[in-house]
Amino acid sequence: MLRKIITSTCVFLFLLTTGCIGPLKESVQSEPPSPYLSRAEAGDADAQYQLGRAYARNAGEDSRPERAIYWLCRAAVQGHVAAQYELGGWYERSGAGGARGSRYLSDFGSAYFWYTAAASQGEDKAFAARARVIKDMEPGEIVEAKRRATRWRQATCVKP
Repeated sequence: MLRKIITSTCVFLFLLTTGCIGPLKESVQSEPPSPYLSRAEAGDADAQYQLGRAYARNAGEDSRPERAIYWLCRAAVQGHVAAQYELGGWYERSGAGGARGSRYLSDFGSAYFWYTAAASQGEDKAFAARARVIKDMEPGEIVEAKRRATRWRQATCVKP
């Protein structure tokens, strides 16, 4: 019994000192949430939405929200209403002082854009959300957001 403990400890220390444990841990954390990835990559909007949500739940630990945004965007462009609404929420939170102006989370105009897309497909919560963000927008932003809002199907999703 003591021999097994000593052997296990030696193996663990060897792996720890050679750096084998660190890369293993990183690869596990950087792996995409399963089982959605293959379906999402094949274009399944619901799988893209679920994958985006999985990344969103881990965004604080992973600190890579661009993955969540990317997959939510891919689903949203295909007309996935829940993805559109959730994407609007990401942009609204960022415009409210989070990461406004960053590459992935830019402004209230983008929140308005995605809330309009969801509202155009009958998402009741999106109407109220859109009214909420418009209060924090400048007149020029409102005009631009309304102009862009009709073209949500042509949105570009930035791959992380």
